[in-house]
Amino acid sequence: MLRSAACLVAATLSVNAVDLTGDAPFVVRDSEAQPAQMALRDVGLDLYKVLGFRTIFMPYEEWTPSSTAALPLIIMAETANVNTSKNVPAACAAALRTGPESHCVAMSPTMKNTLYITGNTTRGLIYGLYEFADSVLGVDPMYRFTGIQPTYKKSVSIDPSLCTVMNAPKFKFRAFFPNDEDLLSWFRRDPVGEKEWDNNMLDMYLETLLRVKGNMVLLGTDPYPDELSYRHAGRRGVVVTLHHYNLLGVNARRFREIPALVPLYNWDAQPDVPAFVWRSSMNALASSMNTVPNSEVVWSVGLRGLGDSSYCPKNASRQFCAEQMNLAMGNQTEWVKDSGMPFAAVTYMWDEALGYLKDGLLDVPEGVRIVFSDSGNGVIGGLSDAHLGSGLYYHVMMQSGGSNSLTEMVPPNLIFDQLGKFVKAAKETYYFVINTSDLKPVTLGIQAVMSMVWDPSRHGGDPMTAQKAFLTERCTRYFGSDVASECVSLYTTYYNVSVAGPHDQFFGWNMGIGAEAYRQLTTGNHSVYPSTVQSAQRFIALSAPVLTGMKPVLTGAQSLAAKIPAGDPRGYFLSHLVVEASILYNGALALTSVSNSVIALSKKDHTTATSEINTAMSAFDDMFAAQRDAENGASPGVWRGIYSADRLPYADFQDRRREVIILSNYLNNKAELPGVATATTFYSFEDYQCYYVSGTETVMANTRSRCSASVNPGWIENTNFPFLFDNSEMKMNDFVYMTCVSRDRCSVGPDGGQFTQSAAITLGTIYQSGKGTVVATVDGTEPTKDSKKYAPGEQLTLTATTTIKSAVLRTDGTIGPVRTALWKKLN
Repeated sequence: MLRSAACLVAATLSVNAVDLTGDAPFVVRDSEAQPAQMALRDVGLDLYKVLGFRTIFMPYEEWTPSSTAALPLIIMAETANVNTSKNVPAACAAALRTGPESHCVAMSPTMKNTLYITGNTTRGLIYGLYEFADSVLGVDPMYRFTGIQPTYKKSVSIDPSLCTVMNAPKFKFRAFFPNDEDLLSWFRRDPVGEKEWDNNMLDMYLETLLRVKGNMVLLGTDPYPDELSYRHAGRRGVVVTLHHYNLLGVNARRFREIPALVPLYNWDAQPDVPAFVWRSSMNALASSMNTVPNSEVVWSVGLRGLGDSSYCPKNASRQFCAEQMNLAMGNQTEWVKDSGMPFAAVTYMWDEALGYLKDGLLDVPEGVRIVFSDSGNGVIGGLSDAHLGSGLYYHVMMQSGGSNSLTEMVPPNLIFDQLGKFVKAAKETYYFVINTSDLKPVTLGIQAVMSMVWDPSRHGGDPMTAQKAFLTERCTRYFGSDVASECVSLYTTYYNVSVAGPHDQFFGWNMGIGAEAYRQLTTGNHSVYPSTVQSAQRFIALSAPVLTGMKPVLTGAQSLAAKIPAGDPRGYFLSHLVVEASILYNGALALTSVSNSVIALSKKDHTTATSEINTAMSAFDDMFAAQRDAENGASPGVWRGIYSADRLPYADFQDRRREVIILSNYLNNKAELPGVATATTFYSFEDYQCYYVSGTETVMANTRSRCSASVNPGWIENTNFPFLFDNSEMKMNDFVYMTCVSRDRCSVGPDGGQFTQSAAITLGTIYQSGKGTVVATVDGTEPTKDSKKYAPGEQLTLTATTTIKSAVLRTDGTIGPVRTALWKKLN
């Protein structure tokens, strides 16, 4: 990460440079908060790797100046306090006054031979520790994912004027979002199925977030609100937040996979069900986070369809839909205020919400911040309205069918341009989310973004000039000054081609045109359809810029790799620019060749068709060879097998190759390969969630989900939704929902309803797939198993204001938690 220039120390007790060795004691307070202690653990490992000895940690409470006076150097780290300004240079003290999370690393002007690390607040100290690792020890903040391990040096020379300062960040909250995270999820699955990744991968991700000075995380596309990963984030000192359709922590994807529940996601007609799920999810997440001292959540409020689509009912007016969103946000905001956690909430201007805002239809509750978004390609929509916004959701990876899953796509110059414009226009810079997806393929884009959201002034002025400076600094650091110029030129060309042309998902997703042509040739009139030929021609035209533009990048990168020092630097180059150029070039070549083969077949030219399909198969071979080289590059062995996890459509090149094999075998007179084209279903990496909610283990085929009634009926009957782990207090299976039969005279609310004259109410449950019995009282007493029973569809008539107390009567004779609902008669 780029940082401020060293500040001058007005007075220093040292004149000459001093060597930092592995025997230098590290003085730190035992009372520092747990997140700081965890960061200290990481830095202790860095010190060992660089200096060769396990660090001597000395409790501050036991340290005296005289105990280390004779030593050449000590390190001291502490959260800034009233005495800090006396121990650091004036510029450092000034930086600490700029606000929370500011930090500095400096030789103390008053404490003999002391390298002093400090920060404003616990996270400020954490950033100071990682800054020390970066700027003093030379540890790459992204090394967990670049693979460039800390280099053993035995000792590090410390300039007596060392003073690196970081003022408070521009954006208060800066989040990573591992969205559409198939690579990391399939590669490092949690063996006990309690969260998406194993503990080590999750900790690596959170550590990397903190090393690049982020402070907030969204823990996957569709986590349950009670998953253990939330506590892990809290222990790391990382704020938890949510995205635009897992409102208040709801696992919306699982909601829509329960047949009995889907019709009940009806906020305008049946609001008690979504309200119950939202509040239960919020309470579970808040309860989990409250077990970790000083944990924080920034909640997401709004209204969105279960499949990340618009909620708006068919044929409804925009005004009606905006009113429903306003009602949802208003209720959710009040629930958050009662959650027992400090209030912090945002609403995303994603898709239709931005249109409602532009038309003046949104009524955002007081205290809820408005978050804008790019369109998935680094270009921010609604910049003309950014003066209303307090935050931004930004992508360097995007699952869309035409974007990137395995490669960098958004160039630094676009990042600097768009974020710079937003910062200038925004009402405030409160909240920022970067969609990192699987992180590893986009290590450069992430660094550009995180540097920008901490201090936009670093990359001001002309965006292309800023990009050149950024790439020069990165290439020099990673690969050496001797190759920096050539490296910058190759990356610049890569980004120019990348941002203009289609991306890896486009090539993977459309590769099935060969199998499509095969089916047409072997059925019906045994000819390729004209529409298929038109698609093939379009694919060739769209692939051409990448095919011609990426080839010199690939050949140049392959040549440059030999000039880069062997080991991790060369390994990272192979696992970044070389493999990503190969994926794009060979993806474009394979799709072009398959498309040419299809066109030739439409003309009955089997010779050309066979030649082209063989070229496509060779392109796959070259792509997979580059992937294997990348896996064996930096940190050999750590990432071996990562590309086997490329399973999420749209890229999924392993399965796409097998689709091409269908046509290849046909043309080369080979037998059909059994089991080809068995592409995994979308988000099948989330199937770890289905064991706990069903309580039964089933064999999962590659193409089928255990979270499916057809594969695993038990998970529907025994659903614990909206939770992963059993929850006897709040699960949907024990919830009694209420429906007005006479909609013209009554309406349902989150906690009951209201009516005129009289109301016919039915009591329902999803227990036993909606066939369960409910017990209820209308006289204020608590229901028992012997109370009046209501079968599905049976009506309860109200003529006066009434409190209904109801519960599910379970098959074992027990009843679930009692729900209280007030039905008010209007005069």
